[in-house]
Amino acid sequence: MGGGANGVNVDTVANSEIGSANATIRNLCKTPLKVYVCPSDILPAFDNGGYAKANYCANIGNTLSMNLTGCAAAKGSQQNGFLLMANDNNQTWVTRMADLTDGTSNTVAVGEVTISQNVTPAKTNAPMFPIWASGNDNGSCTGLAGNNGGAGAVFRFMNVNYNLNRRTGTQSDMSFGSMHTGGGNFLLGDGSVRFVSDNIAVTIYQAIGSRNGGETLQLN
Repeated sequence: MGGGANGVNVDTVANSEIGSANATIRNLCKTPLKVYVCPSDILPAFDNGGYAKANYCANIGNTLSMNLTGCAAAKGSQQNGFLLMANDNNQTWVTRMADLTDGTSNTVAVGEVTISQNVTPAKTNAPMFPIWASGNDNGSCTGLAGNNGGAGAVFRFMNVNYNLNRRTGTQSDMSFGSMHTGGGNFLLGDGSVRFVSDNIAVTIYQAIGSRNGGETLQLN
């Protein structure tokens, strides 16, 4: 659709696919896709609603200035990641390749996710349980106060408070992580996949989380 004004509140147009009245669409969302699943992960293949999981979420950036208290409050202008919460009712937000001023090879697009404080094999009803069909049916957009909650089903932060492989605290629900020893896999804007160590310097981890921070670095 491109960026800018929608001309209509998107809430009046359609719900997410999982909320569709079309049973065929709902059943598709309950179909596991191997390309979205890490073989090493220990989370169940489905959330409590039967929707198929994904072990990869989008990088929304490293800034905590954005307001995530609800869908309409998530302004794309406040997000500095590669992928964005796409609309705030009346505006659609997109990222162009030209917006990656830090360089595609220095910006994370997608990273691995796994267990966290409120997402475990015993907690599959959490709104931040990641499924490939985007937000799940446990409240994927509401209740995001404190930069945690349902947004974690789709997006993750990258900074000192949302560090790689954090397992405790509500921040872990919006942090990247994996079951691999010592780090996790990330897809960069240039299409390459890199294994990032848990011991990566915080300054570098934050830098690869922003698309336009102006940092000078090279992720080797």
